[in-house]
Amino acid sequence: MDTTYIISKMNSFMFRLGQQIGTWLSPKLPRITEDWWEELVLRNLTPLQLEAVARKDIQEITGLDLASLLRVVHRNWFLLSGTHFMNARDRENVRTMQGIRNFWAHITPDDINKPRVIDDTNVIIALMQTFDATMKDTRDMEQFIFDVEEDKDIHITPEQEYNKAPEQQAAQEPSGHSEKTFDPGEIQI
Repeated sequence: MDTTYIISKMNSFMFRLGQQIGTWLSPKLPRITEDWWEELVLRNLTPLQLEAVARKDIQEITGLDLASLLRVVHRNWFLLSGTHFMNARDRENVRTMQGIRNFWAHITPDDINKPRVIDDTNVIIALMQTFDATMKDTRDMEQFIFDVEEDKDIHITPEQEYNKAPEQQAAQEPSGHSEKTFDPGEIQI
């Protein structure tokens, strides 16, 4: 497997999870308290996260990155779970996801292995569903897990396969098969 491709996919999945969480939180936090931005968001961010919010002039929950959103959810768990169905497993997944996000933010090629990729993607899928994603929204994540489980050469797209140099294509043909040319209308047996 191509580690660059896997890192890219995992980052893409985490980015989408951040969007899903932000979209989910956006209408819910203002219903909890009028001064929700200060009380539920800013007061729960780390100094570095607060600095990023100020530097980027972020004023919407959807503008936060995944690490900040996970922290907001975690620190407001009891308020959120009191008004929305969220169970202990969901809370554990939020905590686990904080570690997953940190792991992939500091990844080295030697850190990547099949069980880790599969487990981390499953947590992302579970959280996507916790925050109201549809099965359609996570279908490509499920397919990614299947491809990793099957050890598919997932970094090669059909277009890349088509554009391979002829010597690369010939090297992949099974031995004993030679390319024959046929005249138009000739029947192959």
